Amino acid sequence: MTTIEQGSLSKAAQFARLCLRGRADPHSLQQAQSLVESSSPFWEEFLALANEEKISPLLYDALRERNFIPAEVERALHEEYAYTSRRNLLFFHELSIYLHRLESAGLQAIMLKGAVMAEVVYGNIALRPLLDLDLLLDLQHVPDALQILLSVGYAQDIEPQQGAALEYENEILLSKPGIEEVGIELHWSLFDSPYYQDLLPMDWFWDTALPTTFGEAASLILGPEAQILHLCGHLSLHHNREPDLLWLNDIAEVIHFYKNKIDWNLLLEKAQVCKLVLPVQRVFPRVAGELGAPIPDEVLTSCSSLSASPDETQVFAWHTAPERSAAQRIWSDIVYIPDWSRRLHYVLVKLLPSPSYMIPRYRIPFRLLLPFYYLYHLLLGLYSGVHLLVRR
Repeated sequence: MTTIEQGSLSKAAQFARLCLRGRADPHSLQQAQSLVESSSPFWEEFLALANEEKISPLLYDALRERNFIPAEVERALHEEYAYTSRRNLLFFHELSIYLHRLESAGLQAIMLKGAVMAEVVYGNIALRPLLDLDLLLDLQHVPDALQILLSVGYAQDIEPQQGAALEYENEILLSKPGIEEVGIELHWSLFDSPYYQDLLPMDWFWDTALPTTFGEAASLILGPEAQILHLCGHLSLHHNREPDLLWLNDIAEVIHFYKNKIDWNLLLEKAQVCKLVLPVQRVFPRVAGELGAPIPDEVLTSCSSLSASPDETQVFAWHTAPERSAAQRIWSDIVYIPDWSRRLHYVLVKLLPSPSYMIPRYRIPFRLLLPFYYLYHLLLGLYSGVHLLVRR
């Protein structure tokens, strides 16, 4: 264990990390057993942590029939494992149908994040809880892909703001009701920021993608270097204030899975090109130290010596701030929209969204009330902007 783990993490947190490491390193499981034998019971805290971090199925897989945890703890982990298996079977059934329809329409998609982890990297769909399914498409194919989803019972959670989602956002979220609600996110860029939407070399992510199959449908997944960069960026920019052990373990498992196929020099080069130096510098020491990811020492040294550009440093600070108001989010987007005409359009879209956005956003019961809610929306924006100026 690293000094950080020994000094600042509870016994339950140390035990969880040792168990996750133990999936690839039997010695870590021996350390986990020794920790149990030398400590007072911490099982209530351990189960709470496992549920909060959404790693119960992984812990069950590591600890099943090891005979050094109480039977009731193993049963609790197994319940989450079994539930994840049932839920993910439904998700992957829906995914297979949708990918087949995309394939029939001549549309290509790259699977992202959780589904790739469960099916390809972990090799067991019961191990990785899914919140939704993520697909990356070429922007020009998003309208057709959207119509296919709508035709099979999916609905958009909130309508895009006058079409602005396609121009200033990176995804559309749809869901389908049922025994378990299934969510699908259609992405055309990898991060929720105009800065990255203009900057990322999406051709490289597509050109290095690898073929795979889900059910009977063909699909693509990101190549090793692109996948690691995306996961590091996604964790740091989108989930930096949330429980992160599942995301960290995903990255560690990808590195184990592609251990001898990763071009580390290319990865670090693309981290600089994609302005993802800071996410990689934040994540690599943690997945190596806490979870035993096999990152060569020379790569860790080279990574730590990289310099982030001033633009990346500013964007990273905005995205990882402890509190981000609506005005801060809008301002950080405006700064990196490349020309003033698009900036003005962006502001107008944010200030005066379409009725199809406003009605579900504010749950407006009658269209006659729309003018009052537009005034409320403007006042919220004004308040947030004034608050931001005062803080600055």
